Amino acid sequence: MQQTVAVRFLAGTLTLALGVCAFFAAPAAAQPEPSLDAVIAPGNPPLTERFVEQYANLEAWVLEVSLTREFLDYQRSDLKDAWSGPQAANRLRALVDNVSQLTPENRTFLRVTMQKNRLEDLRKQRDPASKFYLEAFAAAHPAIAPGNPPLTESMVSHYVEFVAWLLEIPVTPAFAADQRARLLNDWKNPDTAAGSARVLQWQLTYAEFKGGSLQRDYERTIEQPAWIAQMRAHRENPDSAVMLAAFDAAHPPLAAGQPALTRQMSDAWTELYCLIRDQGLGEHLVADQANKDAFAAQLARQWPTLTAEQRKALSVMPTRWAAVRWVWSAGQPADRAKMVAAWLPAVNPPAPPDAQLAAAIKARARADEFLKKPPSTVTSREMLAAAADQDLLAAQYRRQGAADLAKDAENIARVLHTGSPQAYVAAAPQWAANRDALAIARAQERARIAASTAQLISTRTLTGNAAFASVMSNIPNSPYRQFVSPFPH
Repeated sequence: MQQTVAVRFLAGTLTLALGVCAFFAAPAAAQPEPSLDAVIAPGNPPLTERFVEQYANLEAWVLEVSLTREFLDYQRSDLKDAWSGPQAANRLRALVDNVSQLTPENRTFLRVTMQKNRLEDLRKQRDPASKFYLEAFAAAHPAIAPGNPPLTESMVSHYVEFVAWLLEIPVTPAFAADQRARLLNDWKNPDTAAGSARVLQWQLTYAEFKGGSLQRDYERTIEQPAWIAQMRAHRENPDSAVMLAAFDAAHPPLAAGQPALTRQMSDAWTELYCLIRDQGLGEHLVADQANKDAFAAQLARQWPTLTAEQRKALSVMPTRWAAVRWVWSAGQPADRAKMVAAWLPAVNPPAPPDAQLAAAIKARARADEFLKKPPSTVTSREMLAAAADQDLLAAQYRRQGAADLAKDAENIARVLHTGSPQAYVAAAPQWAANRDALAIARAQERARIAASTAQLISTRTLTGNAAFASVMSNIPNSPYRQFVSPFPH
């Protein structure tokens, strides 16, 4: 009986753990270190006391109970029964390994659904171990307010975690204490208690999304603005006031307006821009902090000059970017190709009117690729091509008044023009030093890119098109559907 319980439980949770890609922190039971490698059951691999402790920590974390000696003993007995063959043993070990790789966010959502499934399994059983686990769970979750269901500290914790995730705000001690007091007050009235309980059900819905974290991120971009708008419409409500204060503190506007520019908007646009720009368009861009800062600063400067339609288009960019990431992961190569085609007009700025500058930009992209090659592997032909690129860069640097950069490029070009791989290997340290100089030039170019891309914001490219919608509609669990939250919009 107990073997059946353990294996069925793992069959469900292993799939979830593998699908969501910080290990839980549960206190390990006291155990002399030398005995941790003792073999408890034969197999390949054999069951050891060390693994029993690891798995018991997982179970205790899922149920949110203390890892007592008796709990550990029951876990050891369960695992011995389940260690019947290599397939079961490998599945058990894979579960622990995969959960250990979870991000904190995915770990939070995974525990919600794992706990629900585990309790449902235990309540179907009549064996002593299942009875013990249920009693341990009940003892660890006493009611702090009567109701249907009664309120527990675990429910408060889950509620606070989910609200903070949904609003993207930090969980401060003051915020957690305020939410706990609010829930205690809510539980005095069946109607308000039911509304708060729906938030916990909402968390479970998010936890069970087949699209995992990508789908959760997408849904959040839809529900967060709706929830914030509802609270702003009821500022007189003390609960709304507390949440709005926390939200506004965590999301200061970059530029005022209707709507105001936020970092969420600019970062989403930067990440989308870099993703599409990196799809074979010549210039490799990464949405690192420096690029995000440059794009945010440029958009903030231009925000007052943008039209209402352009601002509205950027305001939905977090949702667009979340949808693109979901499709990019869940779709097929053909879907990704359609995505690139759909968004290419938005991220492909026209060539600079200055032909020499345009040529130098392309030369720098080729130089970056050449730099990645180990010096000992380059050929004479590659060196001569790279020399021509350095000549272009040197000329452009001199035009810009960057004499030091020009001198470095000329020195590198001089070596490359020899066509001698041996000479290049000897000069490799000088090339490495030039890399820092190129980084300075790249930072200067980053500002130019940010300025030019801000000009590309248009209603047509940012609000979607038929090709994009067609791709989205073909993805399982398509975001193009109505998602109903526990709160009216």
